[in-house]
Formats: sequence, structure tokens, C-alpha cells
Amino acid sequence: MRMRHLLGIVVIWGVVGSPGAPTVQAAGTPNSPKFVKLLLMEENKGIKADTKALNQRDANAAKLQATTNPKLEKQLAKILAKLHNQILKMTTKLQAESQQVYRGASVLSPPNPPLKSAALSALLMVQKLSIRAGLGIVPATP
Repeated sequence: MRMRHLLGIVVIWGVVGSPGAPTVQAAGTPNSPKFVKLLLMEENKGIKADTKALNQRDANAAKLQATTNPKLEKQLAKILAKLHNQILKMTTKLQAESQQVYRGASVLSPPNPPLKSAALSALLMVQKLSIRAGLGIVPATP
């Protein structure tokens, strides 16, 4: 939430500007290796967060199966439902991001095979997370 707030301020600052202040510059053009690397870094952060949430979900599911306390069962079920909804949102967002990054890496001119390989690797990781989240597989290639 803090990052979203900060990003909103940066966008507004960039649009409105400040008298006498330099203008905000983008990290690179949408078809540049620098921009694709930036997207890939953000995607990797999302992959780590999604993996952590999925691991937490699995741990809570194991606790739920092992408990006999009705109050704890109800609490864990509520936590699992919230976590599941959060995981679905995160994974769906990751699917879209990973396809965008892969397409961006695929159309770079001149071609950048290491960057394209990293994007494909991230795309395959997102597919595995999608299966764990219960969303199925999104096609690996556009």
C-alpha cells in the first residue's frame, strides 16, 4: 500500500510538476533493454511475494488439518480464505506482467538473448505459481 501511495505521488508530481524543478524522466523507452530489465526486476519481486503467500497458505492448510480446536479452525479458515483471494489477485497480475515482459524482451532491437531467456524463465516460474494457485497454465508464448 505504501508503494502504491508513493507511486501516485510521483505520477502526480510528474504531471503537475514543480516550478523550477527538472522534469521526471522515464527509466527507458518501452522497447529498450533497460526498460525490460526494470519490468523483469518488478516481476521477480512479485514472484517472491506470491511464492511466500503460497507457502504461507500451505502452512496454514496443514495447521487447519491438524487442529481439533473449533475456534482455531474457524480462525484458520478465515485466514485461508483471505489469503486465497490475495493469491489469486497476485498471480493473475503476475501472469499479465510476465507476458508483457516476455513480449518486450522478444521484440528488442537488436535482440538480447540473455534478457529474453530471463523473461522466459520468469514466465515459466509464473506458470508453476499459477498451477499452485489453482489458475491453470497460461500459454508460454504469445
